[in-house]
Amino acid sequence: MADQKTKAPALTMENYFFSEVHVAMNPDVNQENIESRKAFNYDFTKKVDIFANKEENDLYMVVLTITNETADGARAEDITLKVNGLFRLPPNLEEDKIQKLLRILAPSMLYGSAREFLLTITSRGPFPPVYLPTTSFIPEPPTESLEP
Repeated sequence: MADQKTKAPALTMENYFFSEVHVAMNPDVNQENIESRKAFNYDFTKKVDIFANKEENDLYMVVLTITNETADGARAEDITLKVNGLFRLPPNLEEDKIQKLLRILAPSMLYGSAREFLLTITSRGPFPPVYLPTTSFIPEPPTESLEP
C-alpha cells in the first residue's frame, strides 16, 4: 500500500464531555435473565441535537443522547448517556456539506466515545458489561410508496 499524506479534517472536535451519565441497576430483574443476557441484547435509541454558536459561526455544539430500551422491560440496567461535543468547521463550506458533517460525522465521533465509556463503567459490576452496538448516522433513504 502506498503512503498517503494526511489532509486537514473536514471537521475538528475541539472538546467533548458527558453532561449526563445514568446507569442504574435494576434489583428486580431475576438472576436467570441476567445470566442469559448477551452483551449486545439491548436496543438503543439515539437523538442528535445541533446548536450553532452565536459569536463564532464556525463553532457548533452537537449533543448525542443515547438511551436503552427493551420490549419486555426486563433489563438489568437503565441507561442514558448524553455526550456533548464542540466542533469547528473549516471556512466557506456549503450548507448541505455543513449539515452532513454535523448530522453524520460529528455524532459518529461522539458515539465512539460513548461506546468506550459505557463499556468501561459497566465492566465493574455484577452484571455482564454493556456494549453499544455499531451504528450509522447516515439517514435511511426514503422508501417509495407502492400505491399508485
